[in-house]
Amino acid sequence: MLSLEELKGKAKDVAQTGVARVLDTGRIAKLSLSNATEAEGLKKVYMEIGRLYYEQHGLCPDSRFESLCDKVTETKARVVANKALITEIKINGVVDDEVCEPEEALG
Repeated sequence: MLSLEELKGKAKDVAQTGVARVLDTGRIAKLSLSNATEAEGLKKVYMEIGRLYYEQHGLCPDSRFESLCDKVTETKARVVANKALITEIKINGVVDDEVCEPEEALG
């Protein structure tokens, strides 16, 4: 049978292990949140790089970027067409042209 001192020692060890686990869990959560924040920042930087590339080379892109730049150009054209249709509807009411559904607009 364990003595009172031995029981106290074991209880202390268990408590310290529990505290260490809680602290580790907190550290992991903090690091995970930090990584998510960093990933979001990196995503924004990549988006900015893409935007700048398109602005400078969108009409004559490198062959590796041609299909992506074409998608951007097509999407921008659909947005302009949709905005024009919105303006026409606001001014004239119902428009005779067939209005495409959002999923059709995304192609």
